[in-house]
Amino acid sequence: MKRWVFLSLLFLLFAFFANGQTTRTKGLVLTGTIIDLGATSECQGKNGRVLVQAELAMQFRNDTDRRLIVFKPDGRRPLPFAEELPITRVYFLPRLPSISDKQSVRVDANDIRTNNCIPPRTDYYGFSDPISWYVRQIDFSGPHADFFEVIEPGGYYSFAEVITLDTGFEVEVKLGRSLRESRIRSEFPAFQIEYHLSLKGNEKGEGLFRNLQTRWKNYGDLFLDDNGDFTVTSEPIINRTAG
Repeated sequence: MKRWVFLSLLFLLFAFFANGQTTRTKGLVLTGTIIDLGATSECQGKNGRVLVQAELAMQFRNDTDRRLIVFKPDGRRPLPFAEELPITRVYFLPRLPSISDKQSVRVDANDIRTNNCIPPRTDYYGFSDPISWYVRQIDFSGPHADFFEVIEPGGYYSFAEVITLDTGFEVEVKLGRSLRESRIRSEFPAFQIEYHLSLKGNEKGEGLFRNLQTRWKNYGDLFLDDNGDFTVTSEPIINRTAG
């Protein structure tokens, strides 16, 4: 008997299309490559769903003639809120975009937290509010390397990413076989990833990114969207079948 479950993957953007930020016109380009696809079990296999985990090699590229300061998706975050800073959105593309596209259809997906089956802890001292914690960590005279990367003109910043999803893929698990032997079939030719970090709604965080952008001018230009948040969408990542 075959077990089929729809699953999902990850990121990266074409700046000229979809309702994402036009980051290419601002000189910051986010690209990615699928390193591996694998099936995993939610709740350590106890009546949990079968999900797909995508391992990606990601890279920010600075296409400007000035230094850019970017938020590090792999930077320091408090453990209980590591999946909330920043928000990671996934957009599956039913077809590959072309330069003539003014807006492409995208299918939204969410990064799945595999610890959903574990009762949340409430005794993390000092971490009851992740935004307040983050504000305290970054409100300094210069960008801290734990959270930000300064990219020289023409330079790169590379990092690893793993996203777990429950839509966008079919997973075939043969009876009696390990999940590692599953066959994963993609349902879409490509996908994008969007990183979004906002401090709005926090008294001290409101407007902080804009203030830091001015304060850090000697280090480079802090990359922000038109709303004063950090929002970057990747270029399309070509999907593939694994297993």
